[in-house]
Amino acid sequence: MSAAVARPWALQVGRIFGIPIRLHATFVLLLVWVALLTARSGETLLRGVAFLILLVASVTLHELGHALVARRHRVVSEEIVLLPIGRLGGLRGPAAAGAELPIALAGPLVNLGLALALGIALLPGGGGPVAAAGTEAASSSLLAGGRLASGSGLVAD
Repeated sequence: MSAAVARPWALQVGRIFGIPIRLHATFVLLLVWVALLTARSGETLLRGVAFLILLVASVTLHELGHALVARRHRVVSEEIVLLPIGRLGGLRGPAAAGAELPIALAGPLVNLGLALALGIALLPGGGGPVAAAGTEAASSSLLAGGRLASGSGLVAD
């Protein structure tokens, strides 16, 4: 059974390291939710779309972490289907003894690395545009002082 038949609600949007990346239709629902949040908070739709793009990138990197560590242990990743909560689809092949734990930990470790990098960028003097709270650049940032992020409960001010 082909992936197109098995996943009719997922559109292939690219390929990374030879692994097909598919975006599930539920991201349309997420886009609608983000659009409603941005409208309700008074933010621009562009800010909401930027937030969604960052979310998709984060989920993709998380799942890619799983896939690449699986590949290192000779387990084939047939595809990555991106749902708002993430998903690595289609692992096949016998995993070497002890491979399950590193494969399982790879995604959360990618998230930890992303969190550390973002945390360093957000530190005062960290060099990021949101480093200096109260500046015009900081208030126009998605994360710093953004009503979308704080209104959604995902990032506290």
